[in-house]
Amino acid sequence: MSSAAKNELSALLEDLVELASNATGIDPEKLEDLKASLHERVGKFGSDARGAAKDAASSIQDQAEEALGKVDGFARAKPWQLALAAGLIGFVVGAMVSRK
Repeated sequence: MSSAAKNELSALLEDLVELASNATGIDPEKLEDLKASLHERVGKFGSDARGAAKDAASSIQDQAEEALGKVDGFARAKPWQLALAAGLIGFVVGAMVSRK
C-alpha cells in the first residue's frame, strides 16, 4: 500500500473515531483500540494483496519463459516449417487486409 493511501486511511480512521465518539458517547479508549485493530487489518490486507500480486506475476513470467523455450526449441529443430507457417500467416493476413 502506498504511503499516500496509508495517510488517507489514517486520516479517515481518525475522523471516524472522532465522529463515533461525538455521536455515540462511546469511550474514546475503546474507539482507539478499534482504530488500532483496523490499522492492523488494513496493513495485513495490503501485504497479503502485494504477496498475491507478486505470486501471480511470478507464475505468469514462469509460464511465458516456458512457452518461449518451447517456441525456441521448435524453431531450432524445424526452421523451415516455422518459416513456412510465418509466410502462410502473413499471406492470410495480407489477403484479409487487402479485401477491405
